[in-house]
Amino acid sequence: MLRNQKAINLLHAAVILVAMSLLLGLLGWSVAGTMGLLYALFMGTLILVFSVKFPTAHVLRLYGAVPLSQTQFAALHSAVDVLSARADLPVKPRLFYLASKIPNAFAIGSKIQPAVVVTYGLLRTLNLREIVGVIAHEISHIRHNDLWLLRLADILNRLTTWFSIIGQLLLFIYLPVLIWGQKPIPWLAVILLIVSPIVSKLLELALARNREIDADLDGVAMSGDPLALASALRKMKSEDSGLFARILGRGKNNDQSSLWRTHPHTSDRIKRILSRLREGETDKISSRPSHLNPLKRNAYWCHDIGC
Repeated sequence: MLRNQKAINLLHAAVILVAMSLLLGLLGWSVAGTMGLLYALFMGTLILVFSVKFPTAHVLRLYGAVPLSQTQFAALHSAVDVLSARADLPVKPRLFYLASKIPNAFAIGSKIQPAVVVTYGLLRTLNLREIVGVIAHEISHIRHNDLWLLRLADILNRLTTWFSIIGQLLLFIYLPVLIWGQKPIPWLAVILLIVSPIVSKLLELALARNREIDADLDGVAMSGDPLALASALRKMKSEDSGLFARILGRGKNNDQSSLWRTHPHTSDRIKRILSRLREGETDKISSRPSHLNPLKRNAYWCHDIGC
């Protein structure tokens, strides 16, 4: 069942990337013919190579992330060792800490230079078992080269937007010539110029949601603990809503259309994760309060189910 779902997700991702590439190629050809098509290919390759070669350390420095040492959180480092071995990663991801109150974790870099960043909000909100579930999700992104796929999708989307802007400017400049020369306005090209950036962005977001679903399934397979990730997602959603409620006086808008989300709805993710459990186990999700300052605890810090 899991293998079939992952195969479907992989096919879905391939179809999305092919569609984005074809859309960019069609737009480049409509703007500048064969030269536009070649220019789109050249620029896409150049930007992708440069982004891959850009050192992970520089990106982390821009975020303001600092290394999370073994002595600060030995238990989490041990968990990363185990998960990296299960994922057959050539290089163990380095752990970094970001002083943000928002509960979040994200992977960055590549299989050669992998890193996982955790925030203060995440360490404050979750217990160790739940943090490990989240880390397994991020390591799954590294394992399946999701960072490279999403980077490629972002480049395709940006190039599509640039070509659309250039095409609209050229159309605006030559509009008087078309009118005075009594030539028909190429409405098909006009529609393509306007619609292509929107379609490309929707495809990029669809790919992001696709990779999140796959990372959820693969992450719980690696950790062997679906309850941990489900509980973490529930707590992170609650904390996130509470933060927006304090800032804006209301909860975060959860009615946003699924088409414009980078992640599937949290409730759908939890249902999908818990569907892997036997009936009657879903009520075991931990609701105990987390430790306030996990970074200050020593290497013997334990979570709810033991050390």
